[in-house]
Amino acid sequence: MIEAEYSDIYGRVMDNRRVSDYEIEIPAEAEVAEKDLSDAQRFVERVEQLLQQEAWL
Repeated sequence: MIEAEYSDIYGRVMDNRRVSDYEIEIPAEAEVAEKDLSDAQRFVERVEQLLQQEAWL
């Protein structure tokens, strides 16, 4: 119901979260974390927009 780019964002951010949580030998990089945060905020905004359009929110 939303653009495919948001599915890509969700998958990438979740993969990066899993790596940072469970693969402790791989440190999280600040630039990656900043991009993930920005993209996650865009994802939430887009989902909220959809929920409002569909009168679910």
